[in-house]
Amino acid sequence: MELAFGIKDFFHSLLIYHYLFFIILFLAALFLLFMGIALRKKPLFAFIFYVASFLTITVAPVAGFYYLEEYLRKTSLENIKVLRLVYTKAIVITANLTNKGKIPIKKSYIMLSMVKKNDNSILEFFNTFSPAASQKILLQIPIKPGESSEVRLVFDISKVVSPESYDVRYVIKSF
Repeated sequence: MELAFGIKDFFHSLLIYHYLFFIILFLAALFLLFMGIALRKKPLFAFIFYVASFLTITVAPVAGFYYLEEYLRKTSLENIKVLRLVYTKAIVITANLTNKGKIPIKKSYIMLSMVKKNDNSILEFFNTFSPAASQKILLQIPIKPGESSEVRLVFDISKVVSPESYDVRYVIKSF
């Protein structure tokens, strides 16, 4: 499984909101840790503050970053039409790229993949980690909040033997 974007793009896209969030989390974790140390005479309260400090350092940055990204840079593909080309082994995907976030986006990475269909939802979940074909597409379309732009993507499926037994999945990340 590949990421739709590069690590370098990820770090270059951090905003002041991200840095403020991480600083506040770090200070909150330190405060909770010091409260646990101050209340070491009362083991139950100390344990609660230690656990809260540990969760603030481990779980909160991941969950908070996810929700911050969903609030600031949420994008989606709407009105998706998938058509298979007749003379070449490719699929044309037409959709509207909509910016549902609060800040304008400059570029979007779309990761398309062909995943084998399965009646078992657990097996279908594991099939997403080993797609039959995958392709990264970079769209450098500036879109303001609340606006949308029509995009057309061509997905090469020449390596797939029987495309009718596969689903097309996408992951989108905008910066």
